[in-house]
Amino acid sequence: MAGTDAKKLAKEMLDWSKALELLGKIDILVGFPKEEAEKTRRPSPDGTSTPLSNAEIAALQEFGSDTIPARPFLRPTFDAPDGQRQVNKAFAVAAKQIMDGKRVEDGAKLVGVVAQGMVRKFMKSVTDPPNSPQTIRLKQSSKPLTDTGQLAQAVTFVLRKKR
Repeated sequence: MAGTDAKKLAKEMLDWSKALELLGKIDILVGFPKEEAEKTRRPSPDGTSTPLSNAEIAALQEFGSDTIPARPFLRPTFDAPDGQRQVNKAFAVAAKQIMDGKRVEDGAKLVGVVAQGMVRKFMKSVTDPPNSPQTIRLKQSSKPLTDTGQLAQAVTFVLRKKR
């Protein structure tokens, strides 16, 4: 009986290892992929400024500029211990699905959807640094990273096979 349990455990470990290896052959890129950037480019209402894509707006928020303080939301989402736990859990669920016969791409999509939701949720929690009084007047809100919701809705993911 003990030998049978050991063989079953060894097979299951091999299945887990294989599922994770297959998932490891796919990059899951979360944020504002190049493929989507131009689709979101919108001109300013008055037509006086160069339009920015959501990817460019996200970069300005994530890293800041001379006039805009950094309000990171992508990196902290995944750097925090809770973020790492959530991603690890998503990979475990995806690996189990693969072991049960689902396609590897479906498992990777599950991880992408979870990560996408994590970023959107984290964006809503950012409160520091606060918006300037001028920004609050313009957008009628003191909530950083939130105006129309367009930036949060633009967070997505793409899957790419590793080379």
